[in-house]
Amino acid sequence: MSKKRVLIVTDKFPPNISGGAEVSLHIVAQQLLKQGFDIAVATLNDSLQKTNYLEYEGFRIYEIPFNSSWPPSARNRNRNSGRTSGFMTQSLIATQYLLSPSDSSLRQRLSKLSLYKSLSDLSKLGMFPLVDRDLFSNNIAQPELLKIIEKESPDLLHCDNYRSILLSASFDQLSIPVVACVRDLRFFCAHKTQPMNVNGVVCRKCLYQCADVAVPQETTRLQSLMQDSATLRRAALSKAHHIVVTSRFLHDGVHEMLPGKDITIIANPSDSAEFVDDIQKGIKRSQPPEILIVGMVNENKGQLDVVNWLDFLEKELKDFRIVIAGRGDRLLAKIRQRVNRKNALDRVTMTGFLTRDEVYRSYARATVVASPVVWPEPFGRVPLEAALSRRPIVSYGLGGLNETIIDGVTGRLIAPGDRQAFLQAIVDIIRDPKLAAKMGANARRRVIKSHTAKQAASAMANVWDQFQ
Repeated sequence: MSKKRVLIVTDKFPPNISGGAEVSLHIVAQQLLKQGFDIAVATLNDSLQKTNYLEYEGFRIYEIPFNSSWPPSARNRNRNSGRTSGFMTQSLIATQYLLSPSDSSLRQRLSKLSLYKSLSDLSKLGMFPLVDRDLFSNNIAQPELLKIIEKESPDLLHCDNYRSILLSASFDQLSIPVVACVRDLRFFCAHKTQPMNVNGVVCRKCLYQCADVAVPQETTRLQSLMQDSATLRRAALSKAHHIVVTSRFLHDGVHEMLPGKDITIIANPSDSAEFVDDIQKGIKRSQPPEILIVGMVNENKGQLDVVNWLDFLEKELKDFRIVIAGRGDRLLAKIRQRVNRKNALDRVTMTGFLTRDEVYRSYARATVVASPVVWPEPFGRVPLEAALSRRPIVSYGLGGLNETIIDGVTGRLIAPGDRQAFLQAIVDIIRDPKLAAKMGANARRRVIKSHTAKQAASAMANVWDQFQ
């Protein structure tokens, strides 16, 4: 029997990674490769002008250029300022956008440009939606991906997360079965950064209230664009032959959106215990005790609240250090400013981006792991990593974290927004080494039993094998 040929389309894949989604995908794909699947990977790269090919760990990898800026012709963009760089002027970019092929009418495009300028003038450009209809119509990635499909002749297209799902759905006639893997909240939240909450209150259903709260003078136009993208995303996901999600939380959201679709929950796998043990060999817990926060530094992850922890922790503990591990220059600078104003730079360490090995060394040095998330985490790898490191975790009980942490057994789950209880839980664990050790041991046993790469790969193989 010949090998099933699968083309995975995803945002990133090793050797180029930045977050937990691609780490999880890579672990599963490695196991599926060992099981005999013939796997090629197409990634979407914002910085490329032409497709790049490489081979890595037995995978054939195609890095495809994908223009995700808006207007769509503005490719050279300073992401920090939101302004276009290089010789292209704003007027030329606007003209190119108006003349480019699009599913939007000229009137609609003029309105979008007007809104874009209005939000820029109000210093609210971060509220401008992703505008899926423009970004995915006639994107340079479309013909490039079609060439790869023709070359690879896959039996199955596995689209891993939002951009690849929308990209595959933009092909009118695609005879290959499509499995769509939903890993984030963009199918439930139309805001650009997918916080799925308004002022800290979690949204059960997207009613676009965030637009009214943030920019009341542009509520109507913002909500119209957000609703358009939400409709487009739902339609794209509905085209998939099968949907995979990583948590019960995501399953319930997709099922409510598309009640007739086949959905399979495949939890993200952990790294191997042997891999982690080898990295952490000989590393001891730090003194003073370290509170470790791991993840991309952004508004959703809650690291900005750290400065508000300091007064309480200084009253309750003789000594401590907070370590924030992750990339995010803009927010890290803001955190540093706030901590500096408190004269507490000796209390808070910001590492920036860490490699996988460096992250696990940080876990080994930590006493307790903290997850002060504001959004409903779709799944989150941090509880798995903390568990393999035998470290208890304290988190707000949001989203998929309710499935990967057992309150009082592997860590603590705190009611969202209850900072006092959150910090008290951290203090209780630091004060009680026996409790910390017991929770850490429980967590490691659980993750080794329930989140192996072989389990996740076997479940994914069962989904893929449905399509002969």
